[in-house]
Amino acid sequence: MDFMCEQGWICEGCLMIDAYGWGIKGATCVLAINGSGGAVLVEAAHRKSAPHVLRELKRGDVKWILVTHRHIDHAGGVASMLRAFPEAKAAGHPVTLKNLEDPSKINEVTGRVWGELADFMDPVEDIGRLVALVDGDVVEVGGGVNVEAVHTPGHSSDHYAYYCSEHELIYLGDAGGLLSCSTSTVIPASFPSSFNFGEYLRSLDKLLGYEPKVVVFAHFGAVVGNDVSRIIEKCAETLEEWRRLAYELDASTLADELKKKYLEKFILFDAKTRNLMFDMLAAGLVNAVKKES
Repeated sequence: MDFMCEQGWICEGCLMIDAYGWGIKGATCVLAINGSGGAVLVEAAHRKSAPHVLRELKRGDVKWILVTHRHIDHAGGVASMLRAFPEAKAAGHPVTLKNLEDPSKINEVTGRVWGELADFMDPVEDIGRLVALVDGDVVEVGGGVNVEAVHTPGHSSDHYAYYCSEHELIYLGDAGGLLSCSTSTVIPASFPSSFNFGEYLRSLDKLLGYEPKVVVFAHFGAVVGNDVSRIIEKCAETLEEWRRLAYELDASTLADELKKKYLEKFILFDAKTRNLMFDMLAAGLVNAVKKES
């Protein structure tokens, strides 16, 4: 199992692009998958990510923008990408598309949760360019390159991962957790308020069924090799451990415990962002436990 922690070509025709999420190098990535009929861009990242992403793409090549879910670090750049690629369409879960059309609610939540780190979403003005996908729908790019939408709720109800059979590659979004690539550490993306233990675990099991050879984490990096399923299994094992703690501890104490164990070895973001992130992860875990009780 090899970890690819920098922007670059992760397999033939597949370019992982550093979108500089939250203005941080190596925090968020998008994936360009090239076929004979153009390219699919999986994810749009933040609104402020657009210049970083567009710098790596040829104008006119992108035909589809596939969005994993409604959160602004994944869908925030869609309006900018559609303006840059006038022939492209954006696709995702129907709930995701509703937020792209009217992002007022997701922007309000984002501002409340992320504070000064928030980057808000612009609405997509031409809703005729938004295409709703259901689980199993396939987007064709030509040359035998097809990308399948895989419904993977748990992190959010509208979450899709995207599987390219040609490259045996799956873009996880947040369904497979968050990856600190340089330390090979993966943790669940248990952010409130939509996190659900059971759905997240079932989605991880569903992803394992594809037996991928390449997995790409939105946050951040790619894992390549015949044994890459192990990284998804590690996420499931960590989630089970966190679930047990969430039944025993309140959110503040749980956040302190997670920071003690992970703050130094999970280095995806800067220290300030990591502190805030573990507070939110703990809150999502405890909230999910309450829903189960």
